[in-house]
Amino acid sequence: MNAIRVSAASTLLILGTTAALRADVTAQEVWADWQSYLAGVGYTVTGEESTRLGQVTVTNLVMETSTAADNESSPFSVTMPRIVFTENGDGTVNVQIPERSTMAIEASDGAEEFDAEFTLGQSGMTMTVSGDADDMTYTYAADQMDFALSSLAINEEPISRENARGTVTVNSLSGVTRMQELDLRNYTQTFSAAGVAMDLFFVDQDNAD
Repeated sequence: MNAIRVSAASTLLILGTTAALRADVTAQEVWADWQSYLAGVGYTVTGEESTRLGQVTVTNLVMETSTAADNESSPFSVTMPRIVFTENGDGTVNVQIPERSTMAIEASDGAEEFDAEFTLGQSGMTMTVSGDADDMTYTYAADQMDFALSSLAINEEPISRENARGTVTVNSLSGVTRMQELDLRNYTQTFSAAGVAMDLFFVDQDNAD
């Protein structure tokens, strides 16, 4: 009889410990973590948020910031048409990133003003978040990601693709990022890729002749 009681107690202890170790994270917590992280590094975040059971969808997501140097402010923004956070039912959350996003930057060196727009693309990307609200692990992979110059203007004069182009492509990438809320936000990251290809070309307009 004592052996049965000990066995039952041990089983309950193991089950209770396992349940405690298996932390869950929700779609709303992951989205809140994104906003907290971006605000912490100086971004203003706007978007149209809608929620339903186990899912958060954010459309027209805009992340804006600016850098200052030599009394010049340089606005910088990233725009995503849609991002979806979906609970998987096992304590993890999938993050669906759009295939195409845009990034815009304005800068000046005191003599010239630069306006550039880039396209951020991905194919076959998966991202899963596990952990809890204060300790999230992002596991992600993609067949390909690319970063391409879409347009460039100097002093409001458009520069043609024949005179300026740039593309960086990363193939077969994967990584794990752990983000912890301690006294300060802590990051641990691993990343790998099969290869990186770059196509960069620019003609100096002042010496084009």
